[in-house]
Amino acid sequence: MTRPATWHVTIRWLHTIIAILLPAQWCLGWFAERSAGRTTEQWLFSMHFQLGVWILMLAALRLTARWATRDPEATPGPVWRRRSATLVQWLMYALLFTLPASGYVIWIWMEASRTVWPGFEVPALFVPPGDDESGRAIAWYIHVYGAWMLACLVGCHAGPALWHQFVLRDRLVTRRMWPWGRREAAWMHGKESGISKPNIES
Repeated sequence: MTRPATWHVTIRWLHTIIAILLPAQWCLGWFAERSAGRTTEQWLFSMHFQLGVWILMLAALRLTARWATRDPEATPGPVWRRRSATLVQWLMYALLFTLPASGYVIWIWMEASRTVWPGFEVPALFVPPGDDESGRAIAWYIHVYGAWMLACLVGCHAGPALWHQFVLRDRLVTRRMWPWGRREAAWMHGKESGISKPNIES
């Protein structure tokens, strides 16, 4: 059975939304850790927690959509390059779940508000011991270093994609991952068949 030329539109939209939210989440965590004012620190951490819950839900939805839909045709290139790209993608998925889990442990230990939006509160699944903060410390190390690892993986993921897009000029990003990339995918198939790109401005 022939594979599609691009990812399903649900995955493309979720990819774009998560790609926008992740830098915002990093910035919130960075400035919250370095904030001098107590009120500002609490507000930034609260926003960081709430956005983390949203990213977790979006990542779960994206993973479900990936299992429910068919992967597009493989990008031309050496096998090792495709396998490396796949490994990076699944490591990012793993961290998109590990980071919210470790952040949740820290948040429960802080006994902070777990309200994400009015009427919805994240349940407390455990009661932290009052005389032992080793669990919080472990979760903090996982959260902080996991965030840096995710940033590195995003760079490894985005770098080759941008190289395809702007150096090879094969429109890999706009064809396969942009939410409106189906027109580009159709054009690339037409290009391989000798059909020129239509002038959409006329």
